[in-house]
Amino acid sequence: MPAGFEEAVREVSRERVRGASWALSTLARGLLEELESGRTLECPRTSQVLRTTLPGMGSLEVLAEVVERLCSVPGSWPRR
Repeated sequence: MPAGFEEAVREVSRERVRGASWALSTLARGLLEELESGRTLECPRTSQVLRTTLPGMGSLEVLAEVVERLCSVPGSWPRR
């Protein structure tokens, strides 16, 4: 899992006060940082981590779905 995204996951996992919009924006920002850095994204692992970081949070489920759909489009972003 990429380092910037990994740090975002740790931050969201530790936080118990902030809400869903903060968690979603933090993880989305982590993903964008990884993509902008040119690192490859491990698509299945990334979507799994999004779903399990805060289970049951619908916005993270949607973000995981976006990652999966983009990963299925050839040339959409660096991935493995």
